[in-house]
Amino acid sequence: MRYRRGHKYTEKELQDYLRWSKLFRIGVAVLCVVVVIIALFIAYDLHDKKILAQEEQQKIEQAERLKRQQRERELEYERWQRDRYLDSLKNESYLQMRAAEHRETETPPRYTWNELENMVRKVAKENCYATVWKMDEDCWMMHYSTGEGKKKKHYFRKINVHNKTYGPVMRMKSPELDEFYLASNPKHRYKMQGAYLVYYVNGVEKERWTPQRSIDLYSYEDPRDEGYDSWEDYYNDNEEDLYFYYGGR
Repeated sequence: MRYRRGHKYTEKELQDYLRWSKLFRIGVAVLCVVVVIIALFIAYDLHDKKILAQEEQQKIEQAERLKRQQRERELEYERWQRDRYLDSLKNESYLQMRAAEHRETETPPRYTWNELENMVRKVAKENCYATVWKMDEDCWMMHYSTGEGKKKKHYFRKINVHNKTYGPVMRMKSPELDEFYLASNPKHRYKMQGAYLVYYVNGVEKERWTPQRSIDLYSYEDPRDEGYDSWEDYYNDNEEDLYFYYGGR
């Protein structure tokens, strides 16, 4: 109801005016409350989105940091392997020199280092280096890998250089640097401790082998020479053979 100056209002008109005036004030108050509630809801929603965005950014930064740390460990391990390889070359040169000095009095060797290298290179087809540890007079344990980064896979295999025979391919898991366990039987673990490779079963040390040598893998052959379409088929087939070799457990 609109107020009119000089108009003589009746009692009913005054009551109507007061009623509409009260309703108007109530409506304005309710509208203000609604506006405040909507504003608070919007502010709360924006705050939640901001927190979620910060958490997502922290996850991304953490993942990138872990990735950088993993790459740094891999590079450090590769540098260590390269240094070990260079040391092995020096040691081998010294051993060859000593062998040449006493060749006339020494018995003929059961095999040469070159024969061991060729047997290793025939199995290890990828990456730069393989590592071997001497188990006894004729046998060596070798470690080699395929792939890079998250796709990197590790393998162990026993070699009898004198008889020119290989043991089954052992697919390994590496939970941390210098530690491995058999994928088909986690109770069998191998840890690199200095120049030693220590073999554990159920946490009990069974054997340890040394010295540790690195072998440069410069020979790359065609997997079809082994009767496989790819190296992945080759490793998967040998992993299956190893599974049955251990009784399928």
